[in-house]
Amino acid sequence: MSANMEPCLEIRSLSAVLPNGQRVLRSVSLTVQPGEVRALVGESGAGKTMIGKAVLGVLPKSVRIVEGEMLIEGEDLGRLDAKARRTLIGARTALIPQDPLTALNPSRRIGPQMTDRLVRILGWSGEKADKRIRQLLDEVQIREPERVLKCYPHELSGG
Repeated sequence: MSANMEPCLEIRSLSAVLPNGQRVLRSVSLTVQPGEVRALVGESGAGKTMIGKAVLGVLPKSVRIVEGEMLIEGEDLGRLDAKARRTLIGARTALIPQDPLTALNPSRRIGPQMTDRLVRILGWSGEKADKRIRQLLDEVQIREPERVLKCYPHELSGG
């Protein structure tokens, strides 16, 4: 790996609090280099989802970041306006929640839900988005991607 290659994601000493001063994140630091895969593991309430939501900029209104930095490929998310942040994040990141039932709309098929984001956020054509979704499913070794994309979320097992 080249010495000048920026980390994909870098979180430096991130802390966040509730209005009563209770800390929901305490000095979290994390670096993900290109090609690495990381998983956040911990007990319920440890802050895994809060970290993901902080990076995506979708923390609950009651949670306030009080210190730290979050960078995607060297871009400081705290210095970007809302539109620039959405564009950068939409192109390079995703949050995979613990509970898959909250991740997808149960009344829509999986395929359109996945491609809609690429079309809406990145401005891709439906055909380009569809092709990329199939590539991603292949990369993570989802069997029968054509069938999966036509399913409703409840039709797939949690395993």
